[in-house]
Amino acid sequence: AAEIRAGTTLAAAMTRRGLAPPQPVSLRRIDLLRPNAKVPPPVLALFSLPPAGVIAQPAGPAGAYVIQVTSIVPGDPATAPDIVANLRRQFAQLAANELIEQFARAAQQEVGVRRNAAAIARVRAQLSGTATTGQP
Repeated sequence: AAEIRAGTTLAAAMTRRGLAPPQPVSLRRIDLLRPNAKVPPPVLALFSLPPAGVIAQPAGPAGAYVIQVTSIVPGDPATAPDIVANLRRQFAQLAANELIEQFARAAQQEVGVRRNAAAIARVRAQLSGTATTGQP
């Protein structure tokens, strides 16, 4: 990793040591979100590095992985319309919930709502089944 940071190419550094050539990985971050995606740790490390970033990641007694990001291509939402639609629905629901909560808070402030913490605690205990006998 230090050699690569100093300007040596990954391929040259590996050849110099008699190691197999680098194995390029072309992966989209969206592929990591797929159900049951089993992504090895070295591949996950790719997504934590900046452009031109290099790290060495231990691979147990077998050695280490040297991971280098050579380029990052911004995603194109047009290639995943189902995910875009799902995110839109989620954001719409979150926005609606936020508006409802803001309206409820504004109404409470306007009317002057006061909360009886002891009564709320008793009702919660009764509803959850944790109320002791003798409580009204």
